[in-house]
Amino acid sequence: MKWTIDTSSLPGFLTVKTVGAPATGDSHALWDELLTNDHWHSGMCILFDNRKLERYPSDGTGSEMISAALNFFESRIETIGNSRIAVLIGPRENFIYHRQFQYGLSLRGLPVNMQMFFKEKEAKEWLGSCTRAANA
Repeated sequence: MKWTIDTSSLPGFLTVKTVGAPATGDSHALWDELLTNDHWHSGMCILFDNRKLERYPSDGTGSEMISAALNFFESRIETIGNSRIAVLIGPRENFIYHRQFQYGLSLRGLPVNMQMFFKEKEAKEWLGSCTRAANA
């Protein structure tokens, strides 16, 4: 998987566009890059545009990747904080993996608020409170 980090929606939120096949370790590398970005701060709002992300593997490694991502999030929660994350989903088959991640955040009591969307306008509207807070 490859990604680009777009700062053009700041101060409201960062946009991360992903493309390609997700692989083990990609989530860690992406978040390491985000968390060391000059614009990053705890509680940052992010729009993940995963519409060009290919299907997660259906052989069980997709769920393993989600579990590893949750472990990583938990280990970095002080830096991530109460971030608001909007995820645009492409292949509907990926919905289950994003839901597993969302549910895992809740089960572990992590303060991150994540929602999934199929329409960009709805995701940006949901992130609108981030923009208003940043401009206040």
